[in-house]
Amino acid sequence: MAEEEEYRYVNAADIPTVFFSESEEQPFHTCTFCQKELIKSESHYFVEKAFRNYPEQGIADIIFEYAICIHCHQKMHESLSIPSRKAINAYFLDKKRPHEVADEYRYDAAQYLQRCVISGSEVDQLQEYQIIGEFQGDQILLSEMPILLSGAVMEEVQELLSPQTKEELDDFMDTITGLPPDLKELFKRDKVLII
Repeated sequence: MAEEEEYRYVNAADIPTVFFSESEEQPFHTCTFCQKELIKSESHYFVEKAFRNYPEQGIADIIFEYAICIHCHQKMHESLSIPSRKAINAYFLDKKRPHEVADEYRYDAAQYLQRCVISGSEVDQLQEYQIIGEFQGDQILLSEMPILLSGAVMEEVQELLSPQTKEELDDFMDTITGLPPDLKELFKRDKVLII
């Protein structure tokens, strides 16, 4: 892991509009889970958004979106069972090429989101996909993220979750107050999580 951290370099850029809150039409300002302010405090956080693609119309509808501060992300990660964490880590280590992507696109956030980082499928060929970005205040961090994952890849990741993890994620979602009911239900049903 130290070697991986040593390699990791970060470039920052303005947040691309694709990572803006759909309802606010601007960057997320608070953590969806705990309401912590993110921009002025220059907090470290992630944004995950899922889309349903309609290539024949040239549009993509948003399925869900949220911002999660590093503290809530760590709590969510800790709710995963050790077997689930190991399975997910092994899956991504085996299939993802983050350093190659980072080398090729290190200065252009839009390029990271043109194809699935696992399958290589182009975004306009996908029925559903998710994007995940890492942020510090009002900047996107360009390193191993942002990433785009196809719907098929997310299904594979969900299959790696142990029954214990699925139960823990349900319990974690029950502790969150202020989360929109439809998003809470989506998390419980589909076990959406930031990698």
